[in-house]
Amino acid sequence: MTIEHDIVRLYSDPAIAPIAYAGEYDQQQALNAGFQKHLTKPDDLEALVKIIVTLVERTGND
Repeated sequence: MTIEHDIVRLYSDPAIAPIAYAGEYDQQQALNAGFQKHLTKPDDLEALVKIIVTLVERTGND
């Protein structure tokens, strides 16, 4: 486990991993670390908003 994994697991809030690496392995690493979504940089604002809305709806947060 990594420090990132431990930090993400401490909080119940959703976490998005915006990283520069776009490969399937990199995406799986982010998900394994506890992030709910992987977003490749440069950030796509529309995609980011959609992901945030989806995660907020899923967790029931306002």
